Amino acid sequence: MIKRQLSTATFKTISGNPSKSPNTQGNNFYKFKTIDLNNERLKDNQSYIDDFQYELSGVDEYHETLINDEESRTGDIVADQQRIRNSSSPIFYKKFSSSNFYKKIYIKLKYYTIWRPFITLLFIGIIIGIIASVLQILTEYLNNIKMGYCKSNWLLNKSYCCSKMYSGNSGVPREFLEEQCVIDGHWQDYSSPVNGFFIYGFLSIIYSSVASVLIFNYAPFASGGGISEIKMSLRGFNYNPDFYSVKTTLIKCIALPLTIASGINVGKEGPSVHYATSVGVLVSEGMNKLFSYKKPHYEIDFDTIETMNESDSHLEEGHNVRSLLKSNKSTNSVTSNIRSPPVAQSPKPVSSSSSRKSISTTSNSRLDSPTSQNFYQLSEYMLSGAAGGVALAFAAPIGGVLFVFEELCSNYIKFNITAMWKCYFITMVGITILKIINPFRNGEVVQFEVRYTENWRLGEIPVFIIIGIFGGLYGILMKRMNIFWVNFRNLHFSKNLQLEIFVLTVLTFLLSYFNSFLKLDMTESMKVLFHECSSSNDKENSIWDHDLCKVTNESAHSGWVTFAICISLAYALVTRFLLVAISYGCKLPCGIFIPSMSIGALFGRLLSIIIVKAFDLKPGTITEGSYAVLGAAAALTGMTHLTIACVVIIFELTGAFNHIVPTMVTIGITRLIMDKFDNGKGIAEDMCLFNKFPFLEDEPPIRLSKDIRGEKIIADDIMTREIVSLSENIIINELKIILQNNKFSGFPIVNKDKKVICYVYRQLLEHLVMNNDIDAVINISNLKHMDFVIKSVMFIRKDDNILLIHDIFNNLSPKLVFVEDNYKIIGLITKKDLIKFEHDQIVQLDGEGANQFKFNENSIQTLHTILYKLGRVFGIV
Repeated sequence: MIKRQLSTATFKTISGNPSKSPNTQGNNFYKFKTIDLNNERLKDNQSYIDDFQYELSGVDEYHETLINDEESRTGDIVADQQRIRNSSSPIFYKKFSSSNFYKKIYIKLKYYTIWRPFITLLFIGIIIGIIASVLQILTEYLNNIKMGYCKSNWLLNKSYCCSKMYSGNSGVPREFLEEQCVIDGHWQDYSSPVNGFFIYGFLSIIYSSVASVLIFNYAPFASGGGISEIKMSLRGFNYNPDFYSVKTTLIKCIALPLTIASGINVGKEGPSVHYATSVGVLVSEGMNKLFSYKKPHYEIDFDTIETMNESDSHLEEGHNVRSLLKSNKSTNSVTSNIRSPPVAQSPKPVSSSSSRKSISTTSNSRLDSPTSQNFYQLSEYMLSGAAGGVALAFAAPIGGVLFVFEELCSNYIKFNITAMWKCYFITMVGITILKIINPFRNGEVVQFEVRYTENWRLGEIPVFIIIGIFGGLYGILMKRMNIFWVNFRNLHFSKNLQLEIFVLTVLTFLLSYFNSFLKLDMTESMKVLFHECSSSNDKENSIWDHDLCKVTNESAHSGWVTFAICISLAYALVTRFLLVAISYGCKLPCGIFIPSMSIGALFGRLLSIIIVKAFDLKPGTITEGSYAVLGAAAALTGMTHLTIACVVIIFELTGAFNHIVPTMVTIGITRLIMDKFDNGKGIAEDMCLFNKFPFLEDEPPIRLSKDIRGEKIIADDIMTREIVSLSENIIINELKIILQNNKFSGFPIVNKDKKVICYVYRQLLEHLVMNNDIDAVINISNLKHMDFVIKSVMFIRKDDNILLIHDIFNNLSPKLVFVEDNYKIIGLITKKDLIKFEHDQIVQLDGEGANQFKFNENSIQTLHTILYKLGRVFGIV
């Protein structure tokens, strides 16, 4: 039978804390506030109209003021200043109106609305480029001092120390310079093995401890990767405002290099996307405020708003009327205090004189978007920032642009040329800054540049298929193991998350220190795995002095060396796989791109050695390093489900242009495996489902078109039937009583014919109660404030199929739709109502096994008992 949606659940915002913050299973479905993207489209169009009207009036008006002021300096200065204050010119230029220099600048930038996006993108690109370069230098320094120090200046990392000593050898590769730097004693490794062991472990623990203290005490939303939350923001659901705050961004930038340098098997790419997106949000909002112009309207002051728990349904529990709003007639300013609301007071009506004033509600505060500017304008800067984060993390500008359109874009935020060129511009600026700062000290922006002398052969295609199969199996197994461990962490470690980080750091250190592939940073390890050993005896042509190169040599001990290298690679492969599975999702900034690539590179290099020895191939027959590159690409696709973006990222990351076709073949096989044997989703989407985020699929659920009896599922089965509507002309006292007796987050407004004409948020109605006499009559339909009044109400019939309803929410993305029968409103459906119904219906159709994240509690309890006993043995618990 159809599981009918009787009523809408209560959606309360849960305050963030380290144990219930991002990447934690829980009631996260209720944390997200729905954005009415359909109404936002109208706001976006209105903003263009406002800018156009401003160009016609405000700029020319102020321009004339400047010209008159220049021509007649003996005029009334006070009157001129008054005209300037009353004009609708930008705040930025009003501040400097007394200076002739700034007046000239203003005249030259008269049409500033054309230049504002360019200036905003330029600042975002520069800031992201500087942050990425500084974090790269700092991460490398923190990693290097665990193993040695620069004798001339201990504040320099290894690459800076050696490049300073051999600055004249510009044509010599960096790796050879660093090797010579160690031989000459400019870079000093710790002489005693015992000292080196304890210093390495001690600094690793210090790094992770400092990072965890910063996150747990100051910015809990700085933990995790952040891509899942960004996807939800771009799909029309707003998460906690602290997620994009300055404090969270700053703490994440500080904790990220500490986490990477601690040795924990996590990457920086997900956190890079988070901080870069936050920079895009913060800079665009700052520029929006800087270039804002004054509108001579009565405005709402939100200083005294107590943030209400956003309900995307019609119902919300436990809400009384709050004393929310005060008018600020003198300054006409708008301020939103969402994070620390003041104590609510009882609503008090003002004098009757105030009720006679016409109510115009113009506000710069955006109720339904992460910050105060239009969502569609903001989303383009969010996409651009995310592209810059990926581009600078991988040194892959084009790959960053493709990543955004393959991973973050959806039916809500579609591909468009405007967003594409903004992403391109930011990645271009960011890579230019990276080139100028030169954090790798090799004069290049490519981190793993390799030059393969041999091309691939058709006979190697079966090997490419094997690597592709490995990538698909790795993605399936890694996602399931990681989600199993995250669930285990939530059940048993939720109160000891900092202790878990300490244990994880010590475990990683002990398992990794004595293996050359695990001891190095993952990026340094991949450099070794990607390289091609030269068959020449010329030292300048064979700069890599590693045991991997001894495998292909014809020496008496080649068999033993091959066995030792294979054992070392296999141990590193298994150990890193397990460590990544239990590390990703810990309460530190963590990504999984580079760890996955590292695992794939280990497998590819191990496979190349096995093939060389099994078929007794001569040196140079195959390119062993290229198999490591293909393994990295396959593992990355297996985790992220990316295809084209992954191909371009691998090419830009390594520079291996002649291996693009093998990379495409490998990634294609991996994608086929994922689609056949898995749910076809990447780790970000799986974490959205696991964390119970309100995730609406892009594709309509065809299998939900009928229930288990074969009956069609219609809107009548999904809708909420309890509706409280308001008349367009209502007495304030009556409105006050309705607000006191109902806990809804919004109300439909009906006319005298009982037809819905708009939907109004509760905040605006409480403002009317607060600022009008109780006997006053207000015409709600005349309110034109688009942030609090949804004019674009949508209607469906009660017998409309669930597929049509899904498409409406998926493509138009309204906050809610009204259900009508014979032109009478009988119910409404919100976006969250639909998501909850689809999930419940799938469980009803397929049973509890439909939930892919159900776990065997006995196995979880057994694992917890084993870990607890081990902790008792070692004195940890």
